[in-house]
Amino acid sequence: VAKLRTQMDQTIVASGFKAPAGQAVFPAFLQFLRSDPQFYAKTPEQLLKQAAWIAKRVDAKVGDYIGRLPRRRFAIEPVPPELAPFYTGGRGGPGIYLVNTYNLPSRPLYNLTALTLHESSPGHALQMPLAAEAQGL
Repeated sequence: VAKLRTQMDQTIVASGFKAPAGQAVFPAFLQFLRSDPQFYAKTPEQLLKQAAWIAKRVDAKVGDYIGRLPRRRFAIEPVPPELAPFYTGGRGGPGIYLVNTYNLPSRPLYNLTALTLHESSPGHALQMPLAAEAQGL
């Protein structure tokens, strides 16, 4: 934990963030992340576009690490509106990464990379089609 905290402190310094007078840097930075509009999508389309950009940027390189890509590629789709208020992101099934675009203020962009990589490429939406194509299992 101490090592992670040191890395976080180094990242804060590298970002150029300055805490307001009288405030400790770390809590002030967390508040900045939670409250500054630059860290949140303004529209559902912006959130979907950002998720697609992250996934495709990694997808272009993932075959170099795992040897091949499945024939069936993945899609990035919004969670259906009737499910969105009660649904987390991901869990779309083979070849689908569902992005929840409901309540955008609860979905900071700085969490999107980890979720997208877990769910799309090299995550479940890549894993399941590869498993379905596997021979001799």
